[in-house]
Amino acid sequence: MDFNPYGVRMDLQKKYSKIQIVPGLKRALDGPRAQELTKYILYMYDMKSPLKDYFPNISVRKTQAADLAGFKLETEENYLDNLYNLTGQYAEHFVLCISEYLISQNNRLWSMIVSNEQTFYEYQQRLLEPVDAEKDKDLLQALQIKSKLMEDCNNINERLDGYYRKLFGEDENVSRSVVKRKRLTPEQIAAHD
Repeated sequence: MDFNPYGVRMDLQKKYSKIQIVPGLKRALDGPRAQELTKYILYMYDMKSPLKDYFPNISVRKTQAADLAGFKLETEENYLDNLYNLTGQYAEHFVLCISEYLISQNNRLWSMIVSNEQTFYEYQQRLLEPVDAEKDKDLLQALQIKSKLMEDCNNINERLDGYYRKLFGEDENVSRSVVKRKRLTPEQIAAHD
């Protein structure tokens, strides 16, 4: 990572003077919860972040990124839920910070992976919700929607497989080793950079 936030207790701008010129990170540093949000963006959306290798599930990765960034998982649930889902009072700020940072990395493939993973897990969440229909017609329509969501999930999954093959240069051994890695520890994050 160009700006490894692990173990940085001081202001990120003091540790990394060039961080101010990176779109997305500059915006995050100028907004609310600047240090934590910037660290979260680095852990979650940096192309070289080790979290993507250790936590393939985006929901787990978001929680780990927030924890490492210094957010209080137990007491900041509402704020974090908004951050994870890009909703709430700061939704526009979150989206701009993340999208500008993804663009600044100049890797469309990585941006597509991030977008597709987010969409896939949003669809997955909808698929797991029970059908609640008063009439048979509503039930049939709800089931058709779920079927379409499953089909879309499958298509997204196939696209993600292709994106990861491109990202890893078609090296199946690298892809398999990413999946087999064990739980990430703070020491491993520090050593990874």
